[in-house]
Amino acid sequence: MMRDMRQPDATDTVLTDFAEALDCLHASNAWEDEVRVRAAKSGRRPRRRGAAVPLALAVALALVVVAATGGVAYAVASNPFFQEAFGGHGLSGRQRVGGTDEASVYTDFEPVDPAAISDDVAGAVEDVNLSVEGNGFTLTLGQMIVDENGCGSVTFKLTNPDGIAGVLEYGGNGAFVPTSDKGGPGTLDLVTMQVPDPAYWDSEWSLYGNSISERSYYDVDSVTDTSLNGTMYFNLIPPRTEANQGAVGPWAPGEAIAMLRHSGVRWRLCWHDGDEQGNTVEHEALSDVFKPSSFVSARTFTAGDQATVSVSPFSMVVTLGDGPTGGSRDEWLVDRLVLTMADGSTEVVEDDVPGTSERVFNTYYSFGSNVGNQITYLFVNLLDASQVVSVDIAGRSPDASDNPEGDEGAFSLTLTPEG
Repeated sequence: MMRDMRQPDATDTVLTDFAEALDCLHASNAWEDEVRVRAAKSGRRPRRRGAAVPLALAVALALVVVAATGGVAYAVASNPFFQEAFGGHGLSGRQRVGGTDEASVYTDFEPVDPAAISDDVAGAVEDVNLSVEGNGFTLTLGQMIVDENGCGSVTFKLTNPDGIAGVLEYGGNGAFVPTSDKGGPGTLDLVTMQVPDPAYWDSEWSLYGNSISERSYYDVDSVTDTSLNGTMYFNLIPPRTEANQGAVGPWAPGEAIAMLRHSGVRWRLCWHDGDEQGNTVEHEALSDVFKPSSFVSARTFTAGDQATVSVSPFSMVVTLGDGPTGGSRDEWLVDRLVLTMADGSTEVVEDDVPGTSERVFNTYYSFGSNVGNQITYLFVNLLDASQVVSVDIAGRSPDASDNPEGDEGAFSLTLTPEG
């Protein structure tokens, strides 16, 4: 092997000792390269009078410069939350996530784009630091983010020293579906979140827990025999209800967020086993309550009185008053939902690919409600909501879906920013 016989210069010395200095300053590896370049430049032997900047000071100054010139990038790089929640969970590119023999459903997973992380988003991540134990499992909650749509995500770690195989029987493409048919040790029936029953949210809500709509995904590279890391995606806002009346309509602006601030959320583990008589016995374990204090803003887009869309960097709520073709929510279907950005590019949320049997869902899930004629989407990839200039929705009524050759009942709307 040929050895490098060059004599070390000041730059070599800087780079040789770089890791030790960086470790002392507890810097993140994710932005080490940029700091390395700046430190190397600062530590070169001066060509004119004066002394070289000491290495530790050069690195410290480089850290300050990087943080000052790219504060958002620093927040993203130094906080693993964004990569864990929006980095694809070990999946990349277009992945088949469902469908039939005749049709396929795909999702486009993309790496996290630091440019899409605004200060508003970076500063809204909150530490949960709660855990709940049940049937040998420990669910530990990491960090959480919520927006003004009541949507968001929370990272978690699930462990069981006796093994987690019993919760990985179902699901696919990283979907975490811990349903168990057999029950007993090493199984769970449900891992979910709760908000208070909307009819009682201003009282002692622990007696009135209301499970919310959520989906969980685990990081495929994190799975061991005894643990996995994952993210739960959720919509915390249930239909507004009143005692003994059921759902009574949509929330007033800001009312649901006030509920979340006041009462918070909690996590629930459910499982079952049998008693000596062969009867099924159900169990649950509840975490303490976490009250989110920060909510990422959402922008409103409208198409007259036909439709309203609320868009945040990671969710969208579509509301169509009486429906674009008349009737209620269950009488129309969305075929295409696309966001146009300021640079002319588009972000596809949902699309039936024309001329094919393919369908694209770039959402972790969508949730429809007849109350208020709404559909809620949680995006797979983060976007810069400030750069959205319009929202295009195309759909049809069931009558149109029965007659693919015609356009009866079809609709197409373009929504623009409110005001």
